[in-house]
Amino acid sequence: MNEINYKDYMDNDKKVYIPVLEVRRTDGSILPKALRWIDGTIYHIDKILGNEPAATLKGGGIGVRYRVIIEGREKELWLEEDKWFVIKK
Repeated sequence: MNEINYKDYMDNDKKVYIPVLEVRRTDGSILPKALRWIDGTIYHIDKILGNEPAATLKGGGIGVRYRVIIEGREKELWLEEDKWFVIKK
């Protein structure tokens, strides 16, 4: 797999855009299934705990916040229009 340039994924110093494998259902719902981190590692989403429209204060912007379980840990994954991102800690 090719080396990924970290800067290509940054919108600001907190928001990191990432590729996400998703399923779009006929009812319009979107289910994230896996994500590719900036180092190329693929993480499978074990469970979706919920999603709701929200504003991200740290990263700036409005989107849909998905609370997910990845490798036993709760994480937040954001969908802004058609782009997925996470907030860098």
